[in-house]
Amino acid sequence: MLNARPDGFVDGSLSAVQWGRSFPSGPVMCSSSSGWDGALLRRWVDTPFAMEQPKLDHHYLVLHLGGAKHVTRRRDGPSVDADVKLASITAVTAGAAHSWFTRGPTDYAHMYIKPSVVDHVVQEHFDRDPRSVELTDCVGSESPLLRALFVAMLAEVETPGPVLRLKLDTLLQAVLVQLICERSTVGATTPTAQHRLGPSRLRRVLDFIEANLAEEIALDDLAAVAGSSRFHFSHAFRDATGCPPYRYLVNRRINGAKTLLLQSNLSLEQISARSGFKSSAQFGAMFKQIFGTTPSRFRREY
Repeated sequence: MLNARPDGFVDGSLSAVQWGRSFPSGPVMCSSSSGWDGALLRRWVDTPFAMEQPKLDHHYLVLHLGGAKHVTRRRDGPSVDADVKLASITAVTAGAAHSWFTRGPTDYAHMYIKPSVVDHVVQEHFDRDPRSVELTDCVGSESPLLRALFVAMLAEVETPGPVLRLKLDTLLQAVLVQLICERSTVGATTPTAQHRLGPSRLRRVLDFIEANLAEEIALDDLAAVAGSSRFHFSHAFRDATGCPPYRYLVNRRINGAKTLLLQSNLSLEQISARSGFKSSAQFGAMFKQIFGTTPSRFRREY
């Protein structure tokens, strides 16, 4: 796609990090410190109203924050003048250079995505040769589903403590599928073959989860145990268990913590750590959401 090299990057372009160094100040939020490398999430506030964006080796999505604004785009491709609503989406393809002019609040969240990652989803989910499919750009597009997924990823990264990689992997997968459906030339697709997760493979995955509840588990880890691709694994796991992988993982962690509350004298901090939660506050919030009471009250009453 887009004249990419075999490693997925576009010739004669800068990385998102290199471009970011040209900004007058750094991002107010960045996912690189979280340890998750599925994509790069950054939030920028009070950037210049006129900005030059060079060719980048990543695609990127923009979530417009702070309020409505007017955005003008020049250089590569048709010029665009758009009244951009709050929480609308702009998509910029790798290898395109633009001049941006903004009238209104300069508050944005960016999601930078490697072309090779998009190509993988095109091939795996849509059963198409990535060389035959290109992303298309947009400025200030209304996309409620992409917006909701983007906001959920930002919330996970901005929550104090380690991120839940499995949740971010799952959300990113959904973003890419929706992005390709909305903003690409994929057109009619060949239905992907059904990939059933048989009893023995499902048991291997469930045993792996039980043995690693206190550890960080990524979607790739579970797919590797199942001997499947990430996309096919997610759908097959949901078909086999009735819920997506990250929801199953959260439920198992909560129920394991419930057992420790009843059968041990461990503190809430120790129980949350052993159960794989990023903090006792997150553990308490999820426990109350599921059981309708706090962990300490549950322990006293039962």
